[in-house]
Amino acid sequence: QKSSITSRVSTIVFDVTSTSINSAPMSSSGSVRLRYEKCLEVWGNATQPFHQTEEPASVELDSLIYEREGERLFDNLSVRISPGNCVALRGANGSGKSTLIGLIYGSQPALAPEILINGIQLSSLDISTRCRIFSFLPQDVMVFSDTLRNNIALGRPVTDEIIETLCERLGMLNFLHQWPQQLDTLIKEGGRNISGGERQRIGLLRTLVVRTPILLLDEPEQNLDLQALQCLVTYLKEIKDSCTCLLVTHSEVFNEVIDQTVEIRRGNRLLL
Repeated sequence: QKSSITSRVSTIVFDVTSTSINSAPMSSSGSVRLRYEKCLEVWGNATQPFHQTEEPASVELDSLIYEREGERLFDNLSVRISPGNCVALRGANGSGKSTLIGLIYGSQPALAPEILINGIQLSSLDISTRCRIFSFLPQDVMVFSDTLRNNIALGRPVTDEIIETLCERLGMLNFLHQWPQQLDTLIKEGGRNISGGERQRIGLLRTLVVRTPILLLDEPEQNLDLQALQCLVTYLKEIKDSCTCLLVTHSEVFNEVIDQTVEIRRGNRLLL
């Protein structure tokens, strides 16, 4: 039914060229709705349940430059993330972590030169293609006036069995079974009838219910207890070889799944 609408950690330290960075919002309600509608368009003619796409993809930033409101936030930022690696973006609040992950997601354009996904320019990919490449958990999870099922599936032809299996693997069966109508439960616009923790769980299920080549998680630990976090880490370890993961986090609980850490710092130069 479609809706209407582990590893040893190596550290690379980068400095940001701004002394006052306020992270831009990752996505507005309008842009989320647009991607939702594009997902419906992409998967509208699909007849088979969808669970996994292609192999993990590489992500490359080569001398990245980004400005906002006339202020240069990143100057010649270079990093390459190999397919199947899990990279953590760390740094103080306001240092630009969410801005960087937003640039990789394509929600805001870089000035120069390009962000490459498997060597292909990100700017050349339309929204429909990005739906197949990226799964993204933003800090502020948007939910819609629709069923729990449709808020999770987001237009993709995933079955109830796939959702329930994912809930089990993430230790979220109690979350699903707390409502008498379960996946048919109506969520109010903006999540007015659910808590912050429930909204975060919807966001995680939405992000992980399909396995795309690139997984972007912006502070997935928000509003989750330790048990839920441990289940999430276990799951990320299980799928580690099937996707490339970029993770913005302040939590040390993810260290066992992280291959590399990129530390974003406020300053006047880029330190490699």
